[in-house]
Amino acid sequence: MIRLLRLKSRAHSPYITCEILHCNIENDYDYIALSYAWGPEGENECILVDGCLCTISAHLTGALQHLQKDDEDCLYWIDQLCINQADDEEKSDQVYRMGSIYERAQCVVVWLGKPDDDSDLLMVFFGIL
Repeated sequence: MIRLLRLKSRAHSPYITCEILHCNIENDYDYIALSYAWGPEGENECILVDGCLCTISAHLTGALQHLQKDDEDCLYWIDQLCINQADDEEKSDQVYRMGSIYERAQCVVVWLGKPDDDSDLLMVFFGIL
C-alpha cells in the first residue's frame, strides 16, 4: 500500500486543500510523482489535508500552488505528505519502494522552486544541451 495525495482544484477552495488516499500500488492509478528540493529548514506553511491543518515546507507549498488546477482534482505522490515522516520503519519501506513508485507514475514532475530573475538562463542552457 502507498498513499496518494488528491490535490483539490481551486474551484473547490482557493486554499491548498488535499486528501490522502490509501492505494494498492499494483492497481493502475493515474498519479504524478513530484520530485523537489525540500528548501530551507524552518520555512514552513500550512495546508489542509483531510480537513486538518498540516505543516509542510514553504518550498512544497509553492509547488502545490503551481500544480493546483482551476477545475480538476489531481493525484500526486509526494514523499513529504505520502510517507509518515515520524515512522522510521515506514520511511525505510517506502524508500525501498520509491523506484517502483516513480516507475508506475504517469509522469514525474521536478520542482526546483519559484522562478527568479535568472530562471530564463536555465531554459537557454537546456536549449544548448
